[in-house]
Amino acid sequence: MTSRKKYRLALIEPSEIVRTGVKTLMASEGSFELTATAADIRQWSAFPPALPPDVLLVNPSLADRHGRIHIRTLLSVEASTLVGALLYTYLPQEELAQYDCVVEIDDPKETVVKKLLHALQNRERENEPARENPELSDREKEILASLVKGHTHKEIAAIHLSVHTVISHRKNISRKTGIKTVSGLTVYALLNHLIRPEDLETE
Repeated sequence: MTSRKKYRLALIEPSEIVRTGVKTLMASEGSFELTATAADIRQWSAFPPALPPDVLLVNPSLADRHGRIHIRTLLSVEASTLVGALLYTYLPQEELAQYDCVVEIDDPKETVVKKLLHALQNRERENEPARENPELSDREKEILASLVKGHTHKEIAAIHLSVHTVISHRKNISRKTGIKTVSGLTVYALLNHLIRPEDLETE
């Protein structure tokens, strides 16, 4: 019987009750192990774990107290570490967009694990070398067409996706095509008949 991979999870959270609850939750789940905790970002910076976590969950209210610097810069985490928000209350999507995933405080255990694993799988796919002439999925083609027509991530998400899913698809599109600029993606979309020239005409 092969053992399942266990990911290292760290948590920055001021509430001792929540820290204890997350530790208990993860102790009963086979995919994650809570290996480090801190009450605030200053404590995290002073006593970083010897091994960088695979996932670092942060209470977003702690970032606000530091002037809303980009969370990865504020935490000085490894590029390989996935940074997630442990969300208590509503935050605008533009603030949450800097996190790799969002876990809500009232999410059941199965949902928490599913969100974290999904975000890790997306990160692993992003780090895979691009295949030669990779095909875009139908959803990626749809999102690409919307992007080059000038729609924002939020407008695309309003149809039937979350902003995080749109951003994830956007990264996959750039990885597969090797194109990062909107102008380059516009040319790609035209050449591959994903949009018509008249779709780009402004009123």
